[in-house]
Amino acid sequence: MISPCSARNLHAFQDTCAVEHVMGSRALCAQQTGTAESFFLSGEIPAALSLAGNILTVVSPGVPPAEELARFVLDHPEIDEVHASLSAAAAVRTRLGGTLESSWFMTCPSLREPPPDPLVQFHPDPPLEEVFSLLRASHPFYAVHLDWDRWSAELNLWREKGLTALFGLYLGEHLAGTGRILSRDDQTGTVGAVAVLPADRGRGYGARLSAFLTRRIQAEGRRAVLMSGYDEVAALYRSIGYVEAGRWGELCLNRCR
Repeated sequence: MISPCSARNLHAFQDTCAVEHVMGSRALCAQQTGTAESFFLSGEIPAALSLAGNILTVVSPGVPPAEELARFVLDHPEIDEVHASLSAAAAVRTRLGGTLESSWFMTCPSLREPPPDPLVQFHPDPPLEEVFSLLRASHPFYAVHLDWDRWSAELNLWREKGLTALFGLYLGEHLAGTGRILSRDDQTGTVGAVAVLPADRGRGYGARLSAFLTRRIQAEGRRAVLMSGYDEVAALYRSIGYVEAGRWGELCLNRCR
């Protein structure tokens, strides 16, 4: 049975988020800040559900009942995507159809940093307007889906609570790239939103940003984790010491707009 997160099931929601420190960390941060609707699926295989906009994130120690998840999606017509472990996303797909993409959860047991580059500087808290423009220029997904009001409000709220940190890669005064410690929990920090302007690609700046963020997380005494997004991107992370730790799935439903 799926019910809204409340005082009665909050501890179980938190425990379920703790079984997986990428999507689980983000779901927990969203619940703490109220930037997503949080739900809990009780039962033999529980699941923590986080609904932000049109994306449902499912965190579970196994494959929760696909019938329950499918029913929840059908009851929420705004949901266009379901993000979960690959096995859980595939189980939902058998009920609802859609297109399933997948890549890797990754962690970094031993960081291999690129050689120093005297032209590169990293600065915290670059201007949000510049970061927003850079993200929209860096990838078609951001150009279509990134909404300034929602993105900036959530980022500022998470940053005020110490759950996220934003950095810029500068070449002199030029902002060439950006990246975030997307979320933090007691054990881990999640690397993400790494982007480089198209004109500045091919120079290893994405690897430098990722290594910088990883080092910051490790200096905090946390384990660095991430979702690679695409198998091709996973190769970049392997080059700086990341290894695969499981598969995640992104299910795009047939009712996508």
